[in-house]
Amino acid sequence: MAVMKRRLKWIAALFVILLLAAGSALLLLPRDRVTQASWKRIHVGMSEVEAENILGGPGISFSDAAAAIRAMEERMNSVPFIVDSNLLEGDYIQIFETRVWLGRRGAIGIQFKEGCVSSKFFQGWRPTDPTFIERVRDWLGW
Repeated sequence: MAVMKRRLKWIAALFVILLLAAGSALLLLPRDRVTQASWKRIHVGMSEVEAENILGGPGISFSDAAAAIRAMEERMNSVPFIVDSNLLEGDYIQIFETRVWLGRRGAIGIQFKEGCVSSKFFQGWRPTDPTFIERVRDWLGW
C-alpha cells in the first residue's frame, strides 16, 4: 500500500511538472505584435520611434515583404492566407516608400514623412491551417 501511494505521488509530481513546463512554453513564446489592435494604436502624426516601439522594431521594405510572402507561399505549395481585412488610413500611400511589418495574422505598412506616420495600412489574414499551439493561443486570446 505504501509503495502504491509513493508511486502515485511521483506520477502526480511528474504530471504537475509537465503541466508547468507546457504552460511556461506557451507563455514564453514571442507574442505577435502585428495585429489589427496594434494597427489601431498607431495614428497619423505619431513619431517613427513610437510606431516602432508598438511593432517591436524597424520594419522591412515593401519589396522584401513581398519576397517573404512569396517564399511562404512556395513553402506551403499554395496560397497560405485567407484575407480577413484590408484597412487604410491617412494620405495616399505609395507602396514602394512604405515600411512593412509581417506577422502571422497580417501585415502592417506605414509610410513616414519627416519622421512621423503619414499613412498606414493593415492587411489581415489568417493561416488556412493553424498549428495546435496557434489554436490554443488564439483561444486564450494571445
